[in-house]
Amino acid sequence: MLKSKIIAITGEAMKKAIGIILVFLLLTNFVFTQTEENIQKKNEIQIKVGALPALELFLGTFVSAFTAIGDAIDNKDNEQENFTLPTISVEYFRRLDTRNAIGASVSWGTPTYNISTSENEEKSYGISYVSAMFKYRYSYLVKDSFYLFGGLGLGAEAIYSFGAETDSVIPCVALQGTPIGIGFGSDRFFGTAELTIGSEGSILTLGGGIRF
Repeated sequence: MLKSKIIAITGEAMKKAIGIILVFLLLTNFVFTQTEENIQKKNEIQIKVGALPALELFLGTFVSAFTAIGDAIDNKDNEQENFTLPTISVEYFRRLDTRNAIGASVSWGTPTYNISTSENEEKSYGISYVSAMFKYRYSYLVKDSFYLFGGLGLGAEAIYSFGAETDSVIPCVALQGTPIGIGFGSDRFFGTAELTIGSEGSILTLGGGIRF
């Protein structure tokens, strides 16, 4: 019962976050329409895959350690299996000119998923999260077939801790930093590889998308 309520609260929070992002994108589209350079395809959307989101992984490791300590205190001889699932993000950008772009992203991930098995029971615990961020991207170098860029993201997220003594939802700030990334492809279809740290993933994040 509690789990269903938590999922409902998380879903409602995401609906509000997505609504705010849509309003933001409409406003920026109106404000910058008159100042954009003549770029044929100003909009781009892509799906990204990352891993090891920094803050979320730290919290998940804490939850796992806390649960393992509790099992040890209760003298439970359990076998542990630990997993880190990929983070999936959907990202939208609108190019203001050849170098600057603004947009937003929504991400979902399960950085820690643990299965504890004993003679009498099997239980799973860990954390999942959803985040929504406003984003800015600046292209350092722009060529016909590739570009180098960096970017920042700032927003909010809901972290769902499950399987411990009590399930809970933790509101948190979502951050993303990309000191360097490379984009490549045609004028319509493109791919990206980014050195990143934050809610979309850390170390390396890969993506592919379309411009329109």
